[in-house]
Amino acid sequence: MPALEVFTTVVAKESFARAAEALDTSPPNVTRYVSELEASLGARLMNRTSRRPSLAERGKALYERELAILDDVAEAETIASSSAI
Repeated sequence: MPALEVFTTVVAKESFARAAEALDTSPPNVTRYVSELEASLGARLMNRTSRRPSLAERGKALYERELAILDDVAEAETIASSSAI
């Protein structure tokens, strides 16, 4: 499970627990993936509280870019599947 997918799911679900449920894994695994992503990037992506996580400034930038990439991939797949070969 790619760490960016986990990060994006946490943001979309606004919860580590709900992201874990959606990804069919445990909350500690979700936390580990996000922490490893933060460590590999050398940046705090999320502010964690007992209520719900919120995006740090760098996390917001990463999430917005990730959504743009996913939109580009979906568009490319649509173009590829509708083109006559």
